[in-house]
Amino acid sequence: TMEQQFVDRRASLLANKIARTNLFMQRQNIQKVPVTFAGEQLDFIRLAMVDGINEDALRTIDFHQRCIGADIDNGRQYWCMKKDDEIIGLSGFHYRLWDPKSIVWGGWFVAQPNASAMTKIAMLLDTLKVLLEETDYKQLYIEVFADTTQSNILGIYQSLLFTELSRFENFYGPQQDMVVMKLELDELRQHWLSLTSAQLQVQ
Repeated sequence: TMEQQFVDRRASLLANKIARTNLFMQRQNIQKVPVTFAGEQLDFIRLAMVDGINEDALRTIDFHQRCIGADIDNGRQYWCMKKDDEIIGLSGFHYRLWDPKSIVWGGWFVAQPNASAMTKIAMLLDTLKVLLEETDYKQLYIEVFADTTQSNILGIYQSLLFTELSRFENFYGPQQDMVVMKLELDELRQHWLSLTSAQLQVQ
């Protein structure tokens, strides 16, 4: 059908974007390092996240650290992005233990306030690449903090094929909405695997 062709075309374009992300990150000297949630990484969260949200994140980090210390898998995987030895973002994903095994949620996505849209997109695409290659989740859901006065993050997610499912207006405060969005990983994974297998054959 025309609708399916449109979906396939968009998924194919997104797969190509993901393929270009590695090159962009190399050119920009963006490196992925393990998350320690200590020292400069905690300072970055305090400064880069909105007041109130950062306090919630820090409480969750404390819980996450306690789980790691007790060798308990709480479903979270995170990494830190650095450029020229400076932190520019944190990203990852979160499998909630009570959800169906096919569903995963985006973890915090925290970007340096002055990071370019291209850099933010690259960090998000890198997370998608990990989900496509290293997991078999079928749907990715995200809760997006949307400051309706200044944030461009909703437009960025929409450009990456996320569909807005619902919006909780003023959830975090005046003009600070919480938006739930969804991406079909299964369809995208098919395009990603066919693209990467084609590249391997060319090599």
